[in-house]
Amino acid sequence: MKETAGVAEQAAEMIREMLFSGDYRRGDKLPGEVRLAASLGIGRSSVREALRQLAALGYVELIPNRGAFAAATCEEELPQHRSWIEINRDMAADLLDVRICIEPFAAELCAKNITDEGLERLWQLLEAFEAALPGADKELLSRLDLEFHRAVLALSENRYLLQMYEPLLDAFMEYSCKSTGETSFSRETYTEHYAVYNAIALHAPLEARAAMQLHIAISQRRSGMLRTNADNGHPVSAQ
Repeated sequence: MKETAGVAEQAAEMIREMLFSGDYRRGDKLPGEVRLAASLGIGRSSVREALRQLAALGYVELIPNRGAFAAATCEEELPQHRSWIEINRDMAADLLDVRICIEPFAAELCAKNITDEGLERLWQLLEAFEAALPGADKELLSRLDLEFHRAVLALSENRYLLQMYEPLLDAFMEYSCKSTGETSFSRETYTEHYAVYNAIALHAPLEARAAMQLHIAISQRRSGMLRTNADNGHPVSAQ
């Protein structure tokens, strides 16, 4: 397997399939990192990241100085009583912190460089999102949410932005799917996307940056992912 940004995700899926193969019971110890890396044909760092991802999702338990142990060998054994955001709170907060740094800049560039074809693409995604709202299909809404943000990055005309950001998109998809709750939240997401689109369509870079920054800041508040100041417990401003 070639070492790429998606290797850890591929490895996590292969280890998950191994856990669900019937060869393991809860509590069984998994092979060590060296053996897993050799059997999967990847580096130990990718194996380590894959195990961290699986631990966050409840598939394995990582015990310091002992290794990884099977925590779930079928879907029924997963900790369904805990939400994805509860399990992955730190990762989701980190992701939103990165997004609020990068995506407003991408929106600003998009407003400067957008073509008529690019505007049409953003409008089509907005229409598709609005059309999907009545059904409240979380996976569809999350995919359309992701595609809107990916399009803004791609249409910024900065050749490195999307390439650099691509490894985060899978995490974004997972976060978006798990955090999309009530239809009202999805309606709010549509309204916020529309504000970003409108600023881009007006070729107003600063307004586009502000609209995207506000959208992500609201997402932080919606999901309870605002950072707090350890000294006084007050939320840290996302602005």
